[in-house]
Amino acid sequence: MTVNCLWRSLQRIRFRSWTICLVPVLLLAGSAGSQEKQPAAELQARIDRLIQQLDDDSFEVRGKAESELAAIGDAAYAKLMAALKDSTPERKQRAEKLVQNICAGLRFCSTIERADLNSAISAAVSPDGTFLYVAASTGQTASVYRFDAATKSLQHVQSISDPQDMLGVSALRLSPDGRLVVAACGFGMCVVLFERDPDKGTLTTLQVVRTDPAQPIVLQRQSDAMFSPDGRFVYSLDRRGAVLAFEVTPERKLRIVQTYMGDGTSLLNASGIAIHPKGTSVFVVGADSSALNVLRRDAKTGKLEPIQVLRDEQDGIRSLERVYGVCTSLDGRFVYTCANRDHAVSAFRLEDDGKLSLLQEFINDKSELKGFVRGNEIVVTPDGLSLFASGSESHSLACFDVDRESGKLSYRATVKNEGTTAHVGDGASGLAVSPDGKFVFVTRAGANAVSVFERSPPKSGGR
Repeated sequence: MTVNCLWRSLQRIRFRSWTICLVPVLLLAGSAGSQEKQPAAELQARIDRLIQQLDDDSFEVRGKAESELAAIGDAAYAKLMAALKDSTPERKQRAEKLVQNICAGLRFCSTIERADLNSAISAAVSPDGTFLYVAASTGQTASVYRFDAATKSLQHVQSISDPQDMLGVSALRLSPDGRLVVAACGFGMCVVLFERDPDKGTLTTLQVVRTDPAQPIVLQRQSDAMFSPDGRFVYSLDRRGAVLAFEVTPERKLRIVQTYMGDGTSLLNASGIAIHPKGTSVFVVGADSSALNVLRRDAKTGKLEPIQVLRDEQDGIRSLERVYGVCTSLDGRFVYTCANRDHAVSAFRLEDDGKLSLLQEFINDKSELKGFVRGNEIVVTPDGLSLFASGSESHSLACFDVDRESGKLSYRATVKNEGTTAHVGDGASGLAVSPDGKFVFVTRAGANAVSVFERSPPKSGGR
């Protein structure tokens, strides 16, 4: 139990600003808001009864009670806090898990499991929130799913599997207008450009870009890719230590304009990229370099040039060892990273000179952050009020509030999946948030699955 979470229990007494609930990944919660339909006294009696059932002899009864308490959410918080002092280990353990889940601000909705989701490691949502696109590296598959907001579930639409072009596909990213999709394929050593049908959600291959000395283009192990905010350029990361800049031609083809390799050391195992919302800067993390690269971008040519390199164990930074993920705040004034070996989440401020300065570091077990091992991907919600980071080895999701003015993070809780049937854990990896900010999608690499969570956003930034 974190001090931050305990403080929030006091805050809820004075400021009941939002209601939240969640259950672990493979346990289905009941209908949110059901407590509002019951008189207060009846609801409190029901909560007491359910808490007692957390130690029932029947596994089914215990599980059902936990699910119902999770659905009740904030209204059960005070009594669950009291149950943490219970002498019965089973009841205490389940109550503690529920308290942490309530603190997280999410509620589990559904999971889809398929064989072609083997090592599903990235996800992206269409601009209208109707379709989800998932890259499964071992499955050699780019998959399309329709999201039903009413049932809060995913339905399979299309799978594109290819032992050559889709080999080791590690990212699917959509253009701002949603008409194009780019895939970064590591072992396939290629970048694939797709046309997207906005009504059906389906993909059609337009071009496969491979190493071509005549261009010159050298592709080895592509890890991620991203469109520029205006959709005119694509930036693809190569793990050998390079960023390839492509122009999207009027014929919807990719034309190489630059291969940027920095100083030759700062982009090794380049694994994550973010672009300033105005397109002025590009932020790239190199896992083997344990470095965060700040690059200036020419909006007309698409070319990049260096501004700054921040490295682990330099300038007071202790949270970039094998940094994997990077994202920006809604307005681009702040940059956030997620580190694999430091098990850390960090915040940086973008200064007027275009350089970053360290704002915060959350290192697992050395700060409020707990239960977070092997940080993978990181995302800020469209309203700019929440941040989520996936921990692949801890099979968990770290949840933070974001103060939009200061850029600072407030740790809420770490949600850990305890219901997976995968032999090596679920390996939480890719993250995506619906455009309206109501749903969070988590790919689970080891479980061949994608899970859907409903989010209850705070009503204002900061506290």
